[in-house]
Amino acid sequence: MQRSLISSLMEQRSCTDCVLKPMCRPAIVRPDEMELLAGSVLPRRQIPAGTAVYRQGDQVRALFVSQGGVLKTETLGVDGQAQVIGFHFPGELIGVEAFDSGRFRASALALEPASVCEIPIAALERVASQDPSFQRQLMRAAGSCLAHQQDHIELLSLRQADERIALFLVGMLERTEAATRAEQTLIHLPMNRSDIASYLCLNNETVSRSFSRLRDDGVLGVNGRHVRVLDRGRLARIAKVSDMEQPRLA
Repeated sequence: MQRSLISSLMEQRSCTDCVLKPMCRPAIVRPDEMELLAGSVLPRRQIPAGTAVYRQGDQVRALFVSQGGVLKTETLGVDGQAQVIGFHFPGELIGVEAFDSGRFRASALALEPASVCEIPIAALERVASQDPSFQRQLMRAAGSCLAHQQDHIELLSLRQADERIALFLVGMLERTEAATRAEQTLIHLPMNRSDIASYLCLNNETVSRSFSRLRDDGVLGVNGRHVRVLDRGRLARIAKVSDMEQPRLA
């Protein structure tokens, strides 16, 4: 393999927190495996804010890993209304729920300028068939997607709007801490209030009132799309979670 191509791979695939790093990271790949992996991941795509990575109903030819920025997935109902079903942060696999039908069940759009790596399905199957460790990593990535879906169902089971908002913020805080591997108090929310309301199955006014109550009660500091957690323990109690007193950094 040409030295320039190896250098390009090293620069492009140095994403230490990527869910598919056993396939992408040259640092843990033997030199004789470089040729196998060289064509597996297409060049990283830059996605302008508001642009779709794929659309609901598109045929699945590849899965995607967010490498920068945050994306949302949303479905379009028969009434033409969009329903936000997920938010995706750097290092997370996107589109795995489409495996069974062969078509994407939702659209994925960038909430802010983002970048994604595109992994053709054929490449996933080829590398997984030859590398058991990658196959296990792919299963873990798929399991993580299912876990986020389960978290969403749990969130919607809460009756009170403040509980839903609190649990949503707990999830955002934990994902921020997982990405930075350090305890955090500041959460950047790239999504607007309408997206949050859609995700939580609330209306915009209810979301705004809940944020205001949590701010007035000294639980949060709110400055536009930046939220600072002032009372971590109380936020956890409102969200009805018991294991947030110490951050989970794994």
